[in-house]
Amino acid sequence: MIELVKYRGFGSEYIIYDPNKYQLELTPERIKKISYINCGGYVDGIIYGPIITENKMEFIIFNIDGTKAKLNANAARIFIKYLLDTGYEVEEEITLLCLNREIDIVKLEDYMDGLKLSIRRTKVSRSEVMSMDNSQDSIPDTIYMAGPVKQVGSIYYYN
Repeated sequence: MIELVKYRGFGSEYIIYDPNKYQLELTPERIKKISYINCGGYVDGIIYGPIITENKMEFIIFNIDGTKAKLNANAARIFIKYLLDTGYEVEEEITLLCLNREIDIVKLEDYMDGLKLSIRRTKVSRSEVMSMDNSQDSIPDTIYMAGPVKQVGSIYYYN
């Protein structure tokens, strides 16, 4: 039996699957099954993480059909809240990775649960792509999180 947790924040709901607690492979079929077992509620997808390698912490967002989703700020907020709630070491400033995109997180002291997210977007011109030049400009997209993100339930999954 596997216990998964569901979080809600800023209009989004995600189920968290922590690979450090369970060794079940998440196939598209299992992702669909887990998403629909969800005790009668709607979810946006499943967050798979944290994946801890060397000095990096990563996560993957899956849509309910089992495909990988693009990085979005609400999923990142929910994942960070999960890390804080479950005792993972979150430094004052950390960088997470999602599909090779970096998310810089800085804890704000002004808010009790406040976090500042800076999602780096990569901008590459067509000429750089055509010339195979690897130089990239990073444009920060800063989001302040100081609102309600909370665990709203547990889901039990039987393999």
